[in-house]
Amino acid sequence: MSNTSQSEALQLQRLKGHRLGPYMSHNPVSATQIWQWCSAMGDHNPSYRAGPQQIAPPAMMQMWTMRDFNDQYAPGSTSAAPYQVFEDMRALGYPANVAVSYDIRFHRYLRVGERAKHFTTVVNISERKSTRLGTGYFVTERVEYLTADENVFAEALITYFQYQPPSGDCPSGDCRSGDGGCRDRARGGDGCKIQHRTGHGARVACRPALAGGR
Repeated sequence: MSNTSQSEALQLQRLKGHRLGPYMSHNPVSATQIWQWCSAMGDHNPSYRAGPQQIAPPAMMQMWTMRDFNDQYAPGSTSAAPYQVFEDMRALGYPANVAVSYDIRFHRYLRVGERAKHFTTVVNISERKSTRLGTGYFVTERVEYLTADENVFAEALITYFQYQPPSGDCPSGDCRSGDGGCRDRARGGDGCKIQHRTGHGARVACRPALAGGR
């Protein structure tokens, strides 16, 4: 391994293991938002209807802690940038980003009045890989979704490919097809196939065509 490669590997290792958060919710779980979601999705599950036993659809998990229209997290959130790892890798010469996979496990339902928050940790950065998209690294983050009283109600493992495209393929310097904002948009990169099954242990997978394993 060259000195340059060793230096890069050390820098990447330092990006792992930092638990960032909390990122808070702007509003508590509400019957109105559940109704809006179900109306938009065409979900007629009677468990989601207003009443004393109403629960929130598990698929709303990440919605509760999304940033607002001005790209701001709710008051009480950490000031730490949740996607700094991608900016750091961009500075190392890997400007492009595509979402690869999104695996969720639901532990329990949320009920009206509860507040959600989440934490995020980069748990793995692969060795450098060469694919048809370019050369780069698979980055996996773990996102923990908790209630205000610290009960975990869902967890997600999300993998991205942060890479350097072939010369000339990214003339603008910004060739992200599934960047950090992807987290707030179902985490799918362009051209990805998204699979979604609600329920405990559900899996949502976004897999573009890549040559080369993780």
